[in-house]
Amino acid sequence: MSFETQIPIKLSQFPPEMPTGKACSALTPSEIVKFLTEDYHLCKPQSNDLFWEAVWPRLLARGWHSQEPNNHVYAAVSMYSFVFLMLGIKKFSRRKLVQGEPYFDCVADVLSQFAR
Repeated sequence: MSFETQIPIKLSQFPPEMPTGKACSALTPSEIVKFLTEDYHLCKPQSNDLFWEAVWPRLLARGWHSQEPNNHVYAAVSMYSFVFLMLGIKKFSRRKLVQGEPYFDCVADVLSQFAR
């Protein structure tokens, strides 16, 4: 019995090169979703470019906003300095809100929500 496994490689489907920096702002929503949902394995700088240049401006236009939590306990527990709040949420409250529904505390979670 052989313990070697073969991983299929899609040779015909190389991902298109993702733009960087301000060039991300020219991506259409469907292009953004494609980068987020297919097997592109974005590195952190690519994810940050995609978020700040393409996704976040669109979410701002839909009424989202960000806040820096005033709660020192939250800041000590979370490694993120901002929370991203969906439309209709006026103020961040760790006691009243559930992470992943009306607020997110990291770029990766917001990108996952955008891709849905």
